[in-house]
Parts: sequence; structure tokens; C-alpha cells
Amino acid sequence: MKSRAMKLQLAAGLLLMSFCLPLTASEQDRDYLAQLEQAERTWHAAGLAGYRYTLIKGGVFGHSECEVRVGKGRCTARSRFTFQQPELWQRAKCDGLTMPELISQVREQLVKGTRHVELKLDAAVGYIVEFSAEPDTELPDQDWYVQIKQFRSWSW
Repeated sequence: MKSRAMKLQLAAGLLLMSFCLPLTASEQDRDYLAQLEQAERTWHAAGLAGYRYTLIKGGVFGHSECEVRVGKGRCTARSRFTFQQPELWQRAKCDGLTMPELISQVREQLVKGTRHVELKLDAAVGYIVEFSAEPDTELPDQDWYVQIKQFRSWSW
């Protein structure tokens, strides 16, 4: 009887320890993929008529700041590169800047794999608040990130 109780305690202890161990990159990627799928469902369920935000997108050699506005079936954007001193704003194409496209880019990176990754999602609307990744490649300096600031949306 004592042997069985000890085995149960040992099993319970091992189970608890497994929750305390840090996730490996692939486990973390899978966990973030599941969270991203839920956020995407939340995004679609929100049925927004439009939204706008400032997007910071970059890597190890600087970043671009984009102001994105989506509504009435169209997208408009302007951007500027900011490394040390911000450049002047210029009209930009919306390619890759809408939330569904950003979600797709993040999903693609998580599927390819990462060495290190962080993802923050908005629970109410389902947009990406922050994402940073060090891709699992042999190439150096491939880190990239996105950050959404000043997100505002409106309904039908």
C-alpha cells in the first residue's frame, strides 16, 4: 500500500515539476499558435467596420513606423523609417499591414519555428499587441518584431 502511495506522490510531483519547467521553443511556438488561432476567431467575431493603429515593424537594423487605417473596404497607410532620426512621412502601400495579414505573418513564423519568441494579444478584439521572434535559422541578425500602438476600432 505504501509503495502505491509513493508512486502516486512521485507521479504527482513529476507532473507538477513539468509545469514549472520552461517551454522549449517548439512547445512555445505551438502554444502561441493556439493562442493566435483563438485571437483570429475573436478578431473575426468582432466584425469591425473599421480600425486604425500605429504599427512599429522592424528588426536589428531599425524599424518603420506606419499609420494604418482600414474601413469601408479599403486601406490607407503612411510610413517612415526610423533608425536614429525619423524620416518624413510618405504614403505607403497597405501590403502586409492589415491585421489579417499581420496574423498570417506571425503564424507563418511560428510554423517555421523560432529560437525565442514573445507574443501579446488583445483579448477583447483579438489583434496583435506585440510580437518578437528570433527565427530558427542558421543566419545571424534575422530577429524581427511588430508592435501595435493606439489601436482604435469602430463597429457597423
